[in-house]
Amino acid sequence: METSNYGYEPNKRVYDAIYANFPDKKQADTIIFVFKQALSEQKEFIKQTINNNIQEIIYHLKAELGQELSTKKDLEVVRVVIEKEIAELKTELEKRFSRLDKKVDNSKTELKEDIIAVENRLNEKITSVDIRLTRVEEKIEGLEDKVDRLDTKIDNVRTELKEDINEKFQTLDKKIDTLFQTLDKKIDTLLSSNFNDKIGAFKFKIIAWIGGSIIIGFGLLGSMLKFFH
Repeated sequence: METSNYGYEPNKRVYDAIYANFPDKKQADTIIFVFKQALSEQKEFIKQTINNNIQEIIYHLKAELGQELSTKKDLEVVRVVIEKEIAELKTELEKRFSRLDKKVDNSKTELKEDIIAVENRLNEKITSVDIRLTRVEEKIEGLEDKVDRLDTKIDNVRTELKEDINEKFQTLDKKIDTLFQTLDKKIDTLLSSNFNDKIGAFKFKIIAWIGGSIIIGFGLLGSMLKFFH
């Protein structure tokens, strides 16, 4: 197999097919020569397609010739048949590529639409999460405000209780002072009236009354302290 001076070099499959269908070497060499000329300026995928479809092309070529090559006219027939086959293959390939391009374009469009749809859904989800987070933050802030208000109320209650307890202690001290002052006056009155026989009984009643009042006062104070501790 000689190296071609053209832009197309048939592969072994093409050579084998031509020599098998055209036993006359001169005739086969002529057909190969025409193939090289016809395909020299074609794109690579056209050349590969011719290589892959060589049996079909040879079938059409033999049907057109019907005899051995003997004249220039026969050579022109070979050229016409080969160029026709090339043109038909190019047309078919262009149609296929056109359909493929449309499919690719449609796929790109669908893919873009799918991507946009996914992005929109993702953005919606993100927005929904942001809204929920904002609500949670607002609830947390609300709880913190409630806790602060509760702490303030507790502090106010403690302050009020302390003030109330101090006030009650002061009141109790005043009552005790008043009670002893009254007792002193009554004792002085009894002494001045010479009721010596009633002093013992009166003192006992007074002491019992004072003791009872003090016990009641301290019992009330103890209950209040237990309640607020």
